[in-house]
Amino acid sequence: MVLAVTGPSGRSSETREAVATPPAAVFLEAHCTRCHDGDVAEGGVRLDDLPTTITTVEAAERWQRVLGVLNAGSMPPEEEPRPPVAAATEFLASLSRSLAVARRTIGDQGRVGTLRRLNRREYANTLRSLLGFDVDVSSLPDDAGAGGYDTFGSSLFMSSDQFEQYLAVGRRAAAGVIDRWR
Repeated sequence: MVLAVTGPSGRSSETREAVATPPAAVFLEAHCTRCHDGDVAEGGVRLDDLPTTITTVEAAERWQRVLGVLNAGSMPPEEEPRPPVAAATEFLASLSRSLAVARRTIGDQGRVGTLRRLNRREYANTLRSLLGFDVDVSSLPDDAGAGGYDTFGSSLFMSSDQFEQYLAVGRRAAAGVIDRWR
């Protein structure tokens, strides 16, 4: 089976979809749907209506279950003929790649991520928890957030200057650890 990652021409890679190509349907038809179709659906599992385009969480979860039982070797059952090893390996590898693409595209549909830094209080608490002593963080940028909250994510972006300031505090903290061990 071959699962290809495709999208209509002109679309960016962020909007690509994981698509099962006709060989996927051939693999499922040859090895799965005899027992898992609308008429039989052994174990309550139907594969004949499995979407070939993985664009929803539900479709991804169904394909993930297929991947899980095939990887575990619990399907097909021992009394049924097994697919050739090469075909099964190709099917599983393609399905794994398609699910990885689906995770990226379904999980981030149009959202823009912001790298959020720890505010001064959070950074000081983290350093205290890790190192066992208080570290002076007064040189870090002010945390005046939106609405008086100092943990409002969109106001806790990190510029290169802020990164340098956090790095300097971290280096001083590391030097303090070394001094304590001497």
